[in-house]
Amino acid sequence: MEAKTIQKYKKYSVPKLIEIATRHCNKYIRLRDDGKPCVSCDSYSVLEAGHFYSGGHYSSLRFHENNIHGQCKRCNSHLHGNLNEYRKNITNRISIGDLSELDFNVSMYKRTLFKWDRFDLIEIIEKYKQKIKEL
Repeated sequence: MEAKTIQKYKKYSVPKLIEIATRHCNKYIRLRDDGKPCVSCDSYSVLEAGHFYSGGHYSSLRFHENNIHGQCKRCNSHLHGNLNEYRKNITNRISIGDLSELDFNVSMYKRTLFKWDRFDLIEIIEKYKQKIKEL
């Protein structure tokens, strides 16, 4: 990573970098899944970036693209992810192997400590900025 990129974010705290990274990641997911139905209920509406495994409870999966899919506001917010339907339909978007990897990552997360590093967050921000440009 270039020094000028690091300098650009030096005034931000780690929580603020997480917020910025989340904003860019969620925007990318909404653009990636634009035109697709809600992963949980198959309705076509404005999509939010819904996490299968909560980014708050499993922070190491917060920016894992296989863990985030377009969800309608009703399923994501009002039904708290509508996870039973999400689980049924997630294999329409990712492979069984990818889902098994997510499940494994959750079991490993419970056994290890995880803390975000500012340099990792800067890389995530820049990665999603680039991915958004490419869409």
